[in-house]
Amino acid sequence: MAGGVAGSFVRVLFCVCLVLLRRDVSSTTQAPSPGPDQPGCTNTYTFTVPCLSSTDERCSKNPQEGAVRELQQKNQQLTQLLGDVQKQLTDLAGQLGTVKTQQQQQLTTFSAQLTEVKAQQQQTRWPSGKYCILASGACPSGFTQVSGHMLAISMFAHSAAYLKQAVFGSSRIGCHGNCGTHGNWIGDFVIVACCK
Repeated sequence: MAGGVAGSFVRVLFCVCLVLLRRDVSSTTQAPSPGPDQPGCTNTYTFTVPCLSSTDERCSKNPQEGAVRELQQKNQQLTQLLGDVQKQLTDLAGQLGTVKTQQQQQLTTFSAQLTEVKAQQQQTRWPSGKYCILASGACPSGFTQVSGHMLAISMFAHSAAYLKQAVFGSSRIGCHGNCGTHGNWIGDFVIVACCK
């Protein structure tokens, strides 16, 4: 009889331990059925293993909360990424605006210079017809250079009253060599013209 009382006491003590274990946990799972060494404790008791991390699905009342939190985190990351992209686009738009303004200024300057060149070309445009002008170096476009000269012209004297030396571009009037070194063979007359 003492053995039977001791067995009943052990069974009661085991069941009480299970009840206390149930109070100390936060989430539940079903305990396995009592084995052959726990006769008489046939009721089902629930107990849990403590949560290992905050993302453990057993710690959530709703099994989908973990997935929702993950989506929220990804949404925050995507929002931040979109903000960064928007800032970069704004900076790029500002830079493009600056470049556009500079290009417009350069275009305005070039247009003014082109207008001035056209005006100068119109002013220097030669009239139509056939004529010659004195040359001064190379001839303008459309003209052909023509030259002629008279050298060692016999003159009465080489004084300023009879010979006034001058240069007209590529043409000249002057003495033949050093004035007075060749007797009366004093004067040189050279003409270089551009004709069309």
